[in-house]
Amino acid sequence: MDQFRIECVDLGELSRIQIGHDGSGPMSGWFLDKVVIRAGDGTSWFFICGRWLASDEDDKKIVRELPAQKEDAIASLPLVNYKVTVLTGDRRGAGTDANVSITLYGEHGDSGSHKLENNQNNFERNKTDVFSLDCVSLGNLTKIRIGHDDSGIGSGWFLDKVIVFDGKSKQDFYFLCGKWLAKDEDDKQIIREIPASNKDGVASAPLSLYEVSVVTGDRRYAGTDANVFFTMYGAAGDSGVRKLNNPKNSQNMFERGQTDVFGIECVELGDLSKIRIGHDNSGVGSGWFLDKIIVKNLRTSKNYYFLCGKWLDDKEDDKQLIREIPAQTEDGRSCLPIVNYKVTIRTADFRGAGTDANVFVHIYGKNGSSGDRVLDGEFERGSVDTFGIECVDLGPIEKLRIGHDNRGFGPGWFLDKVTIRNESTSQEYYFLAGRWLDKSEGDGLTVIEMTPKNEDGVATIPLITYKVTIKTADRRGAGTDARVFVCLYGDKGKTGDKVLDAAKDAFEKGKVSVFGIDSLDLGVVNKIRIGHDGSGFAAGWFLDKVTVRNEKTGEEWFFICGRWLASDEDDGQIVREISSSMEDGQGVLPLLPYRITVSTADRRGAGTSADVFIVVYGDKGDSGQQTLEAKGAFKRGTVDTFGIECVELGNLTKIRIGHNDGGLTPGWYLDKVSITNDKSGKTWYFLCGQWLDKHEGDKKIVREIPAQDADGVAVLPMTTYKIVTVTGDISGAGSDADVFIQLFGDKGDSGVQQFDAKRSAFERGKEDVFGLELVELGDIKKIRIGHDNSGVGSGWFLDKVTVSNLTTGQQWFFPCGRWLDKDEDDKQIERELFPGQGSGKVSDVVAYEAKISTGDVSQGGTDAHVFLTVFGTKGSTAKLDLKGEFERGKTDLCKFEAMDLGPLTKIRIGHDNSGIGASWFLDKVVIRNVRTNDTFTFTYNQWLSKSKGDGRLVAEISVSSTK
Repeated sequence: MDQFRIECVDLGELSRIQIGHDGSGPMSGWFLDKVVIRAGDGTSWFFICGRWLASDEDDKKIVRELPAQKEDAIASLPLVNYKVTVLTGDRRGAGTDANVSITLYGEHGDSGSHKLENNQNNFERNKTDVFSLDCVSLGNLTKIRIGHDDSGIGSGWFLDKVIVFDGKSKQDFYFLCGKWLAKDEDDKQIIREIPASNKDGVASAPLSLYEVSVVTGDRRYAGTDANVFFTMYGAAGDSGVRKLNNPKNSQNMFERGQTDVFGIECVELGDLSKIRIGHDNSGVGSGWFLDKIIVKNLRTSKNYYFLCGKWLDDKEDDKQLIREIPAQTEDGRSCLPIVNYKVTIRTADFRGAGTDANVFVHIYGKNGSSGDRVLDGEFERGSVDTFGIECVDLGPIEKLRIGHDNRGFGPGWFLDKVTIRNESTSQEYYFLAGRWLDKSEGDGLTVIEMTPKNEDGVATIPLITYKVTIKTADRRGAGTDARVFVCLYGDKGKTGDKVLDAAKDAFEKGKVSVFGIDSLDLGVVNKIRIGHDGSGFAAGWFLDKVTVRNEKTGEEWFFICGRWLASDEDDGQIVREISSSMEDGQGVLPLLPYRITVSTADRRGAGTSADVFIVVYGDKGDSGQQTLEAKGAFKRGTVDTFGIECVELGNLTKIRIGHNDGGLTPGWYLDKVSITNDKSGKTWYFLCGQWLDKHEGDKKIVREIPAQDADGVAVLPMTTYKIVTVTGDISGAGSDADVFIQLFGDKGDSGVQQFDAKRSAFERGKEDVFGLELVELGDIKKIRIGHDNSGVGSGWFLDKVTVSNLTTGQQWFFPCGRWLDKDEDDKQIERELFPGQGSGKVSDVVAYEAKISTGDVSQGGTDAHVFLTVFGTKGSTAKLDLKGEFERGKTDLCKFEAMDLGPLTKIRIGHDNSGIGASWFLDKVVIRNVRTNDTFTFTYNQWLSKSKGDGRLVAEISVSSTK
């Protein structure tokens, strides 16, 4: 009871009060019993409450108005203490880490929900926990509601019972449960209502401990790595599925011949009737041979026996992974004993008898069979391999099945014989084979069955060795990487196809390779069948001849070929049959060297990225298709030389030349070809002067060109023309259209040439410069210029055009001053213009080409800005900024114009040292006067670098040679 004093003016007779709190603090809820106010004259007023002022209790109000009354009264009932005793059941995993709460119900109401906690490790398996709970008297208890919030890792809870002691009536109330409060057990409930009982009782059955002994059978691969599970069934129920782990006697469970012992705790099951056992087929070796299981009830000491003697394996027996086994009261034997059989295999002692394949045996006896057993042996020529095979006693052996899977490089096998010994009885069985197990020999079988003999004997007839000598022709590309085979035919039989197990360099061009083949006596060898499988990068083979010798008698037979065994040569055959000859002979004519010189024209885009081939024809035959290969060949204006070898072609008549249209720029402008017989010195010429391009000329990429005895000009030289267009300086004069031009001279016309213009070309008042490479046109008589009217603003006001021949220096001026526009002037978008005054004269300005070669040294290229000044006998240029890549080992072409400098004397070249990799190794500079074709070379071969060489960035280089 708390007392307070309040001073205020006289309020007269009190009628009510308003009382409450501000809800602050962690526990702000308040249960107010009553308030008594006494005045100074002794008058008292009583304000009866008996309710909560709390936001989480009663009606959730924290402020109340209470009427005044003259007499005191009882506002709230007194509290009673209830002792709550909770018993957790004796079950595996019975305890819980969740938060447990309880509500008591009686004839006078309920207690509300109360969380059960007392700073102990509560609700553990088979533990009793006691809690105290205060609330108003509930009278006789009728039920409880108890449960948890499913929190924590192990939230499931097996509740045995609850006992509640009423501190007022001194009476115990019993609430028997014996069930799980768990979302994964029983009926999945985590809250239960339990009626009251005035008597205690047993809520859950007691547990019994069972000892489970699992015996894995004594069989090959009997053990398992899988997870094993087990269920017991009895008169009183079942144990539920239990995973067998943590055995008492071993960590490595379920091994062959091993007994693993486990303890299982569960409610008493009564007399056991059966078990269910199986595994999840996991792990590398999951198959399991289960012998038996013995279960002992440690409470009653009674044993139950479950005999299996079967595989739990999806590849063995009946393929079952789970079995139900009935109980029996006596132990017994579930499977037959294992017997070891010694298997001895002899491979015949002659060439090629061994095998690389996987060999297997299958032994059949009166009591059963061993199944297929793969033998990990050598099986080499003349070897004896011995193996041990464990299996159930087969009884007397009746037959043997033996063979191989025909895999590996040399799978064929000549089996001599097999001996099998029963190690328990010492009885031996003999299987005489003396035959091939080979798809290409004998009857082609790779698996045979044999019945046993009582005595050992000779199985294999001795063989004869045949020496096979093979000569590959001395031809370009004659050798093969393929697998070569041969079959010898005689009047007494054949060898079958024999793969010639050759060294890596066998069957190379011009090489003689020798092999031995062991076979039964063939008699007179009258033909051979020889070929290859077409495998490898270069499979085609030119076979000269084969010689076969009987090493026993010394007889020899000759097989002359002199032909290709290639799918892309001759008749396309890769296997040939060749009849024998009693005398040796020449199979192949000698080869002659021919030198082929190919000139690519000096045209824009003339070079090709495609693969080029040629066929040379003469009056004695042809060379066959030859690929012309050389790094960087067939560039514009280059001459490339190749050598081929072929039989004498006689007088050359024509060539067939072309390409495969491959690469990014396959089109090719071929100037001419010359071919020289290096033995006789005679040269033939093949003039072309045409495109081999699907998009140029007649669109052909292969041409036949006749031979001629004299050289000639196939392609006219090219001249560079400089075109300058000036757009007028009036409103809307510029054009977005694609502009073209055609030049007409007294030696022909250029054809329509599309300007390769930038986006900003042909703008108002702007001068644009273009270069065209054309055959020499002579004196320019007129031009035709126009556009395709494309783009948003296609109309164009052309002021004038200037055309310059950079080789001769001549210039022509074409004034226009008109619209090329469908909406202006005469609506024309194409005009013919004629030369104006002063046209045809030689300009004082000369065009030059500079080729700058960067050295092929480590980090030789530069990222800096390169500049050049050129000096001649008539003057010098200004400082020229050069645009190029200047990469290691590359040559950059830069063009410039200047007043005629006369013969060049020196250059000044350098860079500004900018960029990450500024250092530059300059090899040389070659400058050509386009008008005179004079060429000046400036050799340097040094660094221009602050950190390398002499540290200079700029060098003056005198001319080193003139051409």
